[in-house]
Amino acid sequence: MDGTGLARSIVWGIVVSSAVLLGGSIVTMLATTGSLWDGIAVGAFCAVWGGPGFGAMFGAGFHALRCERLAANAAEPVVTAIALPPVAGSGAWTV
Repeated sequence: MDGTGLARSIVWGIVVSSAVLLGGSIVTMLATTGSLWDGIAVGAFCAVWGGPGFGAMFGAGFHALRCERLAANAAEPVVTAIALPPVAGSGAWTV
């Protein structure tokens, strides 16, 4: 695994999960209580306490999955032989 790619994936996971938790909490609290400030308070709490742990876990997991897929694709054999039409007069296909 690449260290810089892992760190970048973790940071993106933290940012995205914090934003989703903040936005989801604000919308939910606004819909249920009608108070924007209650939504901001609960959203900030959820984003601070839930965002980093959840985001780091998912960011690292997605990075590991991407590395495994790249390794699996590199291990597959690549077909390089191309069948060419027969050379005039030889009657045989060349590879």
